[in-house]
Amino acid sequence: MEIPSTYKIKNKIWIEPDLFYSEAFRSISKSGSTIVTLMRCLQKRKWENTKVGGKKVTIYTEDGFVFPYAEAAGLGICKKTQYWKNILKLVEVGFLDM
Repeated sequence: MEIPSTYKIKNKIWIEPDLFYSEAFRSISKSGSTIVTLMRCLQKRKWENTKVGGKKVTIYTEDGFVFPYAEAAGLGICKKTQYWKNILKLVEVGFLDM
């Protein structure tokens, strides 16, 4: 399935080792659509470069983002019920805060 260009974002998706090895990540690892939902949420995060102790570091802001169902459908998560199950699972395990 080709992803429509309107839903392609060029932001990088960074996964910290703590996230990758976490129990929460393992709990969603068997659900491909939940992983896709998480990856898109990570891709939509806003981040900025700042100096901490003389070093340049990247920090993620606490800004919210919008991830509408039409966008999820464009990424292959076609059922609204599955989309909401994914979002609720990501909230339950602590990846998202609504």
